[in-house]
Amino acid sequence: MPTIYEITKEKITTHLAFRERALRGKYLSILALRHCELNTKLVLNNEQLSEFAITYASYERSWRQVLLENPSLQGTDYGDKTELEQTKKMELGYEPKNTEFENEIAKSLEEFDKES
Repeated sequence: MPTIYEITKEKITTHLAFRERALRGKYLSILALRHCELNTKLVLNNEQLSEFAITYASYERSWRQVLLENPSLQGTDYGDKTELEQTKKMELGYEPKNTEFENEIAKSLEEFDKES
């Protein structure tokens, strides 16, 4: 049986949309459900859901590793990680990262450190 990494790499190679960060969740869910043999179930018990979550995380780590090791397989939005994360955080109600404020804090801490 192929490893999760091998399955992930094969699917990334053959399915161009799977390379895109914005779409990876859907593909990873399908792979994890198939791996756990849960893709035909309509209702999952706690044990099955736990197995799915663990397997999904393994597929996600493999997805990142495959693309890191094979830059030619990276999707068009591979470099957009920070922007996509910020957008998702805003959708979920988190405050956007305020780098200007963080820079001011860092500068203030440097000045404070020099005074001592």
